[in-house]
Amino acid sequence: MIRDLVMYEGKNVAELKKAFIEAVEDYLSLCKKMRRKYEDTSIKTVTAIELRRNFSTIIASVEKGNEVIITKQGIPFAVIKPMVRDTSPEKSN
Repeated sequence: MIRDLVMYEGKNVAELKKAFIEAVEDYLSLCKKMRRKYEDTSIKTVTAIELRRNFSTIIASVEKGNEVIITKQGIPFAVIKPMVRDTSPEKSN
């Protein structure tokens, strides 16, 4: 089961079917490269256009601890993820 958001577009039914298959295959390939099960819902994938349109929503998701992979033409090129803050006590000199 895919619980992440997988986007695809087409101008007609044939293009939609082709784009859907490609999007799912790309998604599964990405999961394999990242060595994670595709059921993992902590990582979302959005296109650069979706990032521009839904920036506030995506940032809110990152603030909750989720990672977001940004794709362009189906190819991942960036990751937005929460900062890991060092909570250890400061070392004195």
